[in-house]
This record gives sequence, C-alpha cells and structure tokens, in this order.
Amino acid sequence: MSKEKYLTEKALEKKMNEYFDYCDSKTRLDTQGKIADFKPYNKIGFLLALDISSPQFYTHYCKKYPTSTTRARMRIENFTVEGIMTGKIPARAGEFVLKNNFNWQDKSIVENHNSELKIEVKSEKDKKVIDKI
Repeated sequence: MSKEKYLTEKALEKKMNEYFDYCDSKTRLDTQGKIADFKPYNKIGFLLALDISSPQFYTHYCKKYPTSTTRARMRIENFTVEGIMTGKIPARAGEFVLKNNFNWQDKSIVENHNSELKIEVKSEKDKKVIDKI
C-alpha cells in the first residue's frame, strides 16, 4: 500500500485561491450592474477543486494548517450568509447549508419574568410548619 501524498500549505492555499477565483470569474452582471448569475462557494465544490475528501480535509489539513483552512471555511460560510442577506441564495437553502456544514443552530430562549411563587399547602400540619417559618 502506497503512502498518501498531502499538499504543502503553500500548494493548498494556491488551490483554495484558484477555487475562489474560478467561482468569482463565473459571476455575471445584468445591464443594471446587479448579479444575474454566479457560481456559489460551497464545501463540496471546494473539496472537489482541491481533489481531497472531506475526511482528509478535516483529519489532516485542518489540523496541520488551521489558519489557512479556517479562513477558507469562513469564506464559504460568509458567502452563504451574504447570499441569504442579499436574496441571491434562497433563505431555506442557505439555512440548510449553515446548519449542516457550519454547525449553526436554532435557539429558543425562554424568559420567565414572573417572580411570584405560589405554593398550595393542603394539610393542616404542613400549614402550621410553614406559618412558623
């Protein structure tokens, strides 16, 4: 079995930048200067361009080159967020990507401003104990 070859950080960064440049080059503006068509940054396209698997990326490259890989992942995440905010990416699709690729979560916050506590005491014996307190 042959030993797997890994990219150097410089080669990895070059391939990452080529992927982002390629996507950017596919952006087409309409006559009013608004984006008419584009190639979105995405994790799978990114990994295909680097010719590496997802497990390889996370187990080797993210550990060995955390600054470079984090920056690339942030670019993809930012692209998704901005796409949702500007309406270029459907909100539901963007939400799916963010939850499944970037660990975003829905959060529910329950606040209770009722500071009044009511306790019902049924037995006479317990009532006498509480009255002593």
